[in-house]
Order: sequence, then structure tokens, then C-alpha cells
Amino acid sequence: MPYVRVRHVPLNPCNDREGVARFVNALPQIVAEALTCSDPDGSLTPQDVEVGVEEYGPMDISDDYHLQVMVDANDFPSRRADLQQRTQRIADQIAAVIIGPPTRFYVWVRLMPAAFVEGQTR
Repeated sequence: MPYVRVRHVPLNPCNDREGVARFVNALPQIVAEALTCSDPDGSLTPQDVEVGVEEYGPMDISDDYHLQVMVDANDFPSRRADLQQRTQRIADQIAAVIIGPPTRFYVWVRLMPAAFVEGQTR
């Protein structure tokens, strides 16, 4: 289950809430398509992708990026083999979704061993 963390500059007239929502709502499909792989348990649907969003705070240093997209996902050999191309695909699709003034952003995909378990109390 990939987790996408989005950090962005505070909303302003050039960066409206509707535009951010459109971008965030597109991310699960973008990430699922780019990171699906042939390894067992490597197939993803948009419902498998979780997204967290936060604005930069006054103490953050962002190196003039308007948007940061960090993706944590399970490490699979076939995913790792072409990770740069998969990351570029995510960046290209993000650029196609963003409407408005030029936006400086980056995508950072980190693959790691991971396990997921659901729990529920009685």
C-alpha cells in the first residue's frame, strides 16, 4: 500500500483549494498505474494508495519548491529495476494535471521493505 505525502506552499490566489483538490484526487490513479509491477502483490489499484496533504509551515525550508510529492512503497525487484522511469512517469502526469501558473515540484519515490496489517478493536 503506497503512501503519498504531499507538501505545498500555502494556498493563495494563484494556488487555489480547487486546484489542489483536483491534483490530490488524481494522485492515487497516477501512482497506482506507475508503480504496478509484475511481482506477487505488486499490482495496485487507486484504492490501495493513501495520500496525506499538508502546507509548508513558517519554519520549513523548501528550496523554492511549490510542491513536494514523496511516495513510500514496497520494494519489489521489477519496481526497483526501472524506478527512475516510473518516477518520471509520475512527474509527467502530475505536470499534466496541474493547471495555473508554473509550479516547481519534485517527486521522490522511496522503495523499502514493508508490511501492512489491519486491526480492529472489539
